[in-house]
Amino acid sequence: MTMFESEPEEQPEEKPENESRPLGEPRLDIQEKFLKTRTILIFGEINQKMAERVTQQLLLLSELSDEDIKIIINSQGGHVESGDTIHDMIRFVRPRVRMIGTGWVASAGALIYISVPREDRPPVAPVFYAFRVMVGLGVLMLLATLGALWAWRRGRLFDGRARLVLHGWRAMTFSGFVALLAGWYVTEIGRQPWVVYGLVRTAEAVTPTLAGGLTAVIERLA
Repeated sequence: MTMFESEPEEQPEEKPENESRPLGEPRLDIQEKFLKTRTILIFGEINQKMAERVTQQLLLLSELSDEDIKIIINSQGGHVESGDTIHDMIRFVRPRVRMIGTGWVASAGALIYISVPREDRPPVAPVFYAFRVMVGLGVLMLLATLGALWAWRRGRLFDGRARLVLHGWRAMTFSGFVALLAGWYVTEIGRQPWVVYGLVRTAEAVTPTLAGGLTAVIERLA
């Protein structure tokens, strides 16, 4: 009589939690830690799964306490109706919701961003336009420099139409100062929401090189 030994059944390999997690979704333990700080992250594509997760978190935090809820969003958009759901739930819950946009916020992401009153979201326009003024003036100064160098190499810097370069430089007398101010507006206004909402310490928001650079300038002038 022949006996056949049954082969042990192969156990399916368990995938690590990170592999089964959709791209853009935070890990569960990280989610729990953020919920303790009453912070919700909205990163990546807006879809039905994200709308369900954010809705659950908003309702949970609303039941636990009436303290403010912080939402940090970086999204280029996605499913419009899912964005509508998150937008409506933010307006529905009792606690005050504060919104911080970082990186690129567009399409359905922009709809979510404006779901809170204007005073509960950082001002975007000053940073948006100051950045473009800074970059635009920098490009103009670079073009003026290249134009003057080209005219000088050809010996035409003070002749005829080439003198327009000199007039351009005269018109841009204060452009460097304006570009510097615009850069500081971008830096200071852009970092303040993180400090005000308690996400960044004041000591971390201070420019560490300012004191040293200022001391070096004073020493050279002396």
